[in-house]
Amino acid sequence: QSQVDKLYAGLKDLAGERRAKLDEALRLFQLSREVDDLEQWITERELVASSQELGQDYDHVTLLWERFKEFARETQAVGSERVATAERIADQMIAMGHSDNATIAQWKEGLKETWQDLLELIETRTQMLAASRELHKYFHDCKDTLQRVNEKARGVSDELGRDAISVGALQRKHHNFMQDLSTLHQQVEAIRAECARLGAMYAGEKAAEITRREAEVREAWAALSAACGARAAKLEDADHLYRFLNQVRTLTLWMDDVVRQMNTGEKPRDVSGVELLMNNHQSLKAEIDTREDNFSACISLGRELLARQHYASADIKEKLLQLTNQRNALLRRWEERWENLQLILEVYQFARDAAVAEAWLIAQEPYLMSQELGHTIDEVESLIKKHEAFEKSAAAQEDRFSALQRLTTFEVKEKKRRQEAAEAAEREKREREAAEAAAAAA
Repeated sequence: QSQVDKLYAGLKDLAGERRAKLDEALRLFQLSREVDDLEQWITERELVASSQELGQDYDHVTLLWERFKEFARETQAVGSERVATAERIADQMIAMGHSDNATIAQWKEGLKETWQDLLELIETRTQMLAASRELHKYFHDCKDTLQRVNEKARGVSDELGRDAISVGALQRKHHNFMQDLSTLHQQVEAIRAECARLGAMYAGEKAAEITRREAEVREAWAALSAACGARAAKLEDADHLYRFLNQVRTLTLWMDDVVRQMNTGEKPRDVSGVELLMNNHQSLKAEIDTREDNFSACISLGRELLARQHYASADIKEKLLQLTNQRNALLRRWEERWENLQLILEVYQFARDAAVAEAWLIAQEPYLMSQELGHTIDEVESLIKKHEAFEKSAAAQEDRFSALQRLTTFEVKEKKRRQEAAEAAEREKREREAAEAAAAAA
């Protein structure tokens, strides 16, 4: 019986040992399968992480970057958990004294290295996509900014307005347009700074492309700025032009009105009427003199515009000439009118003085026609004294009668005119006779 018990006890021990070895083998194969499966999963992930595709443009690379970001998040979450589980099982088996400890440790170390390689690939791919996305974003921003600059350039109007009011409205519109460009200018400056930063990070063709794109934007912006500056200058020239034309128009209308006043003056009937017209005419001269500063300012502005080679120089020259000629004509008309009034005044003064002289003569005629010679010495002496008084009175009138004998300015001019007409007729006669004689001799 004891022999049987010993054999049974030995059999149980052998069965326990067999069971333990089978459990070890099961756990080993399970670990092996998990490690193989995990390494296969890591290998598949490495194929994605080692891709060299960096996108064709900004939208494409952004799509790749977002997808890979999700891939990396999922890979790290799932992989970290599976690797940690496999390492924990391996550590437990080694701690339990598994007969294949060396193999298990080798699997663990190999899995760890493979996992770290994948993480490094993911990090590298992430950096490459970020760099590609950054570069394509720069190209995208350059293209977008260039399009906006060109669009703004097409929006620079060449309209100059028809008058001062419309020019003012266009100037305000251009001012608002320039203010709107401030944001675009900031984008251009940002591209310039980004070009400098990226240019230091790349070489070769990419560096050249980075510089070329920035140069396109910079040149387009310079052209837009020049166009805006030229536009502002043109509008300023237009504003000055219409200000000049308004001054010319105002002065022209005023001169027309003054000439109309001089031409429509009423005809005087006596000396006082002429003197009243002369006073009014002098008032016009005073008004003309007060406008001298207006004329000077207008002419100065016109000459300034010509000196700046204004786009409407031909019209400005013509207006200046017309203004100057009309002003000179106004001054000549005033002088002619003043001279005419002086002539009329002389005529009326002569008529007045002649009438007074005639009235005096008529008043003295009864005395001169008197036949009374006195009947006594006292009467004769009285008449002599009265006659002496008459002679003194007559002598006092001598200057008046002498003045009446002098030719008036009107008569002097008329005499000169007749003399010149006679001389011209005589000269024409001599020339005609000389021509006839020459024709006869031929």
